[in-house]
Amino acid sequence: MGTITFTIVGDGTVGTKTKAYTLSNADINRLIAWATVVYATPPTVEVPSPPALTIAQALVAWADSVIAGTKNNVVRYEKNVAVTAVADPTPLVSS
Repeated sequence: MGTITFTIVGDGTVGTKTKAYTLSNADINRLIAWATVVYATPPTVEVPSPPALTIAQALVAWADSVIAGTKNNVVRYEKNVAVTAVADPTPLVSS
C-alpha cells in the first residue's frame, strides 16, 4: 500500500492539519505513469525527443498542478463573493 499525505501548517488559528490517503501500490504506479505522460515536456523543433520525466519530477509536477488549481479556485471564489457583494446600479430610465 502507498500513501499520499497533505499537511497544512498554519498560524495559531489553523495549527497543523494532516490528511492521508491510502492507495494500493498499483494505483500509485498508475498515478506516476499518468503524471509522467501528462506533465512531460512536449517535443519542439529544437528538442524533438525531450528526456522522460523521472518519478520525482512527475510527482512534483502533479503536486504543483494541484496547488496551482487550488490557488485559482480560491481566487475565483473570492472574486465571485466580491462581485455578488456589489449592488446592481440603478437602471437608466428614459421617458
